[in-house]
Amino acid sequence: MRKIIVCTLILLMLVSLSGCNSNLMAKTVTIDSLSWDATADIQEWKIAVEESGWKLPEGAILLKEQQEAKSYKIVGYETKYRTEEYQEKIGYILPTWRPRYETRTRTVSYQVPKTEAILATKYYYTIDKWVHKKYVHLAEGYTNDYTVPEYKCKENEQVGDIKYKYLVHFTFDGEDVAYVVDKEFWESLNVGHQIKVYEDNNYKLHIDWNLEE
Repeated sequence: MRKIIVCTLILLMLVSLSGCNSNLMAKTVTIDSLSWDATADIQEWKIAVEESGWKLPEGAILLKEQQEAKSYKIVGYETKYRTEEYQEKIGYILPTWRPRYETRTRTVSYQVPKTEAILATKYYYTIDKWVHKKYVHLAEGYTNDYTVPEYKCKENEQVGDIKYKYLVHFTFDGEDVAYVVDKEFWESLNVGHQIKVYEDNNYKLHIDWNLEE
């Protein structure tokens, strides 16, 4: 199974990247393949799920309601004081004329906001609803055909959102890498084109997507 390295997509120009970190070493690699992966959120029907909120949903059974702080507003400021240390120059050290410093303390003031709660009615209730049960891997592919097989739901199950992941595959330092990008950018790429890959001091990969024509 290929090792998947999920990295943040950063579109970097060569000059700006080398200026940020001189330790980054570029390697030119070839895009081996492009793939997508689909995972479904499987939900189940639950009875009398306990929840709370600032609105009472349709179909909910109210358990109780009470006034609570929904947010806060600033109504003024209070002055407080703290002691801090600082270095004060008191002369020079001869014969080098290096400055001589002494640690001293001083009292400084700072402002602390006074807040007041804005109350609102909060509802506590039970409700019958679809809730998350598990994630199921549906399919993967190497073309722009995103057809996925139908998931056979059990009783009291349904398919919620289907999330797609779009991957660029290449080899870097002998390892198979799957780099996650967004769909629109993924569809603009082609197998066989060359890209430049950088690995920083934290072993994070950065890519210059200036593809060869």
